[in-house]
This record gives sequence, C-alpha cells and structure tokens, in this order.
Amino acid sequence: SGYKVTLYKHDNFGGASLVLTGDDACFVDNNFNDSTSSLKVETNSNTSSIVIQAESYNYMSGIDVEATTDAGGGQDVGWIDAGDWLSYAVTIPTTGTYQVSYRVASPNSNATLRLEKDAGATQLGTVNIPNTGGWQNWANVSHTVSLPAGSYNIGIATSTGGFNLNYLTITN
Repeated sequence: SGYKVTLYKHDNFGGASLVLTGDDACFVDNNFNDSTSSLKVETNSNTSSIVIQAESYNYMSGIDVEATTDAGGGQDVGWIDAGDWLSYAVTIPTTGTYQVSYRVASPNSNATLRLEKDAGATQLGTVNIPNTGGWQNWANVSHTVSLPAGSYNIGIATSTGGFNLNYLTITN
C-alpha cells in the first residue's frame, strides 16, 4: 500500500494507462502485462492530517482560554487542573492507527493528558508532558492510537493538570 505503479501502453508514458497499488494482489491480471511499454513507480501517500485548535472544543469542564505567543498566534487553552477535560467533534475517515500530536507548554514536570472516547469510557492513550520551561514555551508530544472510522467526540482529560494546550493534530 506504500506505492503505486502506472502502466502505459505507449512509449514515453503515452496511450492508455492503468494505475495499480500495493492493494492489488496481481499485476498481470489486467491485460496490460504484455503490452506495457512505459511504467512509473511512485509512493502512494494517502496521509492526511486533522488539526484541531484547542479552543475549538464543543464541551469542557474547568478550563479557560488565553492569547498564545506560539507561532500563528490565536488562543490556547490554559488553567488546566486535575480532573479538567475538553471534548472535540472529529470525523475519522478510516479505521486504523493514527499519530496524535499535542502542542503543549508547561513549567511543571510529570503532567499527563489522556485521549478518550465515549465520554471517557474508552481510554485511547496517555501522553507525558515535559517541563517546557514556561506557560508559553511550546513543544510537541505525541502517541500512536487506534481510532475507528466515523464521526464522534474525542476527549482530552487530565489527572494532573499543570499545562497549556494550543492544538492537536491527528495524522494517519
């Protein structure tokens, strides 16, 4: 699935063409095998990212927003204490493994956040947040999680608090 091959009937990449990917179990079952005179092999990158601004929550408990000094400006979520949470609507295109990255700032050590689904009933993963040197000194932390396809709410919760959140990025 990491590549695609384009077969061409004529020299110099002309004429009829056929695109095959790593999902195709057999390259010779399409009547192009004996008549292909040019081919192109490329990576098949179906990578997509969803960026969610932290202040774009649909529900929350216990937090507030403030201006951020992070690149791009705007707002971040701050005043995050133990037991606080935020909820975000997402649409995940396909079931699979995703990297979730968080843009965080904290003058504290040993802070954590949890990614949840189903109002906290499904724990998707936990990330440790390092001491970044201040409330507006930003760094990225990430983890890999399994997400089902569909539209639903995900939550960010914490049992520690003590950090700011600017945005999160979900990448397949």
